[in-house]
Amino acid sequence: MTDVSRASAREPRTATVHDPGATRDQLVSAFVAYIDALVEARFAALEVRPAAAAPLTAAEAAEYARVGVETIRRAIRAGELPTAGAVGRSPRVSREALDAWIAQKSRRPEPRRPRPRRGRGRTSGDAVDAAWHALG
Repeated sequence: MTDVSRASAREPRTATVHDPGATRDQLVSAFVAYIDALVEARFAALEVRPAAAAPLTAAEAAEYARVGVETIRRAIRAGELPTAGAVGRSPRVSREALDAWIAQKSRRPEPRRPRPRRGRGRTSGDAVDAAWHALG
C-alpha cells in the first residue's frame, strides 16, 4: 500500500462535490451544503434597503407631512422639495428630503416691518370740520 492509501484508510472520508469515490447520499448532502453556503454568502453581500427608506409618492408624502397633495406637488415644481426619482410621471420623495422640507417650513419667518397705516376715512377730522363750518 502506498502512503496515500494508508492515510485515506485511517481518516474518515468526507465527501465533496467533486469526490469520485463518494456515495450518492454523500454527494447530495455535500452539494446541498455547498448551495446553502453559496446562498448565505450572496444574501450577506446584498445591500437590502429597509422599507422605511423607500421613496414616498406625493400622496404618501402629503400624509406624512400632514399637508395637501397639491402642496407637495407645488413644492416639487417650485424646486423647494427635491425628488428621489420618478416612476413613470409620478415623482418620488425621500423621507430625509421631506423631513428637511418640513423643518424649513416650520421655522418662524422673520418678522416684517409693519406697514405704515393708511388713514381710513378722515385723517384730520378737526381741520375738515372747521372748514365746513367756515363755509356754512
